[in-house]
Amino acid sequence: MVSGRRWKNGAAASEASPLALLVIFYLEDTMSDITCPYCGQEQEINHDDGYGYEEDGDYEQGCVECDKTFKYTTSISFSYAVSCQDGDHAMEPFGDKWPSMYGCSKCDFYELREEI
Repeated sequence: MVSGRRWKNGAAASEASPLALLVIFYLEDTMSDITCPYCGQEQEINHDDGYGYEEDGDYEQGCVECDKTFKYTTSISFSYAVSCQDGDHAMEPFGDKWPSMYGCSKCDFYELREEI
């Protein structure tokens, strides 16, 4: 764990469980849509009334931090995730770092098992 790290919500990293850390890392990396090209502030694109959803259009939005207007375009992509059918997973422990976490060696399925 990263000593002294605090998340965006103010919680200390040392207080989080291994599963919570995985979720937090994912969410912190994926929550903002863009970064302002002028000041670097992360922010969400405002899609009120569907504005900005049409692909290949030029759109404008004002930065919530520096108040400058920037342009953006929208690109739509698809991604897929596959997993084994239930019961077909080949579960293996993640390792010494997370002894209660198990993952399938054939797909991206993972689970937290309580130690007995």
